[in-house]
Amino acid sequence: MNALAESSEVLYIEVVDFYAEVERRRAHGLMSRPILVGGDPQKKGKLQSASLEARECGVILGMPMREALQVCPAAVRLPTDLSFYREAHGQLEVCLRRLLDGLEVSSLGSAYAEIRIGVGRSRSKAEEIVAAVRADLGLPIRVGIGPSKWVASLVVQDVARSGVAEVRREHVKDFLDRQPVSRLPRVGGKAQKRLNALGADTLGKLLALGPEVLTAELGSRAEQIIALAHGEDSRPVRASEQPKTLSRGQTLPGVPGHSPEVKQGLQRLANGLAALLTRRGLKARRLSIRLRFEDQSLASRSLTLPEPSDGGEVFYEAAALLLRRVDRGGQGLKSVSLTVGGISTPIYSDPQLDLFLPPQD
Repeated sequence: MNALAESSEVLYIEVVDFYAEVERRRAHGLMSRPILVGGDPQKKGKLQSASLEARECGVILGMPMREALQVCPAAVRLPTDLSFYREAHGQLEVCLRRLLDGLEVSSLGSAYAEIRIGVGRSRSKAEEIVAAVRADLGLPIRVGIGPSKWVASLVVQDVARSGVAEVRREHVKDFLDRQPVSRLPRVGGKAQKRLNALGADTLGKLLALGPEVLTAELGSRAEQIIALAHGEDSRPVRASEQPKTLSRGQTLPGVPGHSPEVKQGLQRLANGLAALLTRRGLKARRLSIRLRFEDQSLASRSLTLPEPSDGGEVFYEAAALLLRRVDRGGQGLKSVSLTVGGISTPIYSDPQLDLFLPPQD
């Protein structure tokens, strides 16, 4: 069925609507409001994330933001803040790595892990993850358990926002046969309509059509799709023991690089990264700075530290040096972010997370 050992299972861990949920936790006044995250509706911006409340109104990811606001007029629209979402994901990683031996990051807010099977161990571990993320970060998270990445990522869709869903190895065929073809990757709306016209609205009915019919309808994709419908997925979980990078960022009101606001911001970001590393017993060897100016242009610089560090003052001094290397004639800054890399092997500790700190002056 897959490349995993028979004694292993895959967890697919996901914060649904990650951008929207992170924004909800940043501003507690949004706790029960529909949220839309994306581009400026006046500039043909697109919808990138929507809370459950907004999706229940009928919004669809990727639709124009202007249209999304018409579909859900009660929604709060927020601009995309990737620096903050990366920061939030970094803290989510810290929380998950406390509980798991290794983690393969899939995207912001989601990851795979492989664990050894024991009696009730997979579900117990998944429930522990859900409780820990809720307690430490205040985020809802769902976990799918299956014998492969494909099955785990499929069964997790049976959980609306927070909780655990599991498919045991011996039940995979029955589970897959019931799944709608709309859940298959690389099968678009037109292909779905053709398959539905042939009576194949589920994976079980799709397989019943046979390879010749499926090849005629799906072309070169047919072989892979038949394999997935059988539950075959050879992709291993490529877990790493620590994050490759950690980032923090903040927006600025268009002030020059030498202003006190920028200095205070760099200190806050540097200290925040240092705290993240210290909590995991990690150190970083590289630091980079990314700047966005009032004209929306970007600049980035990086350097290698003399030795691995987890010191806020070391990171601040390096960031200040990099900032001085960028000369834009006094043009105002709209955002700044710091990233540390070259992260050393961790010495595990018992971190207490502080994802949504109150704003500092």
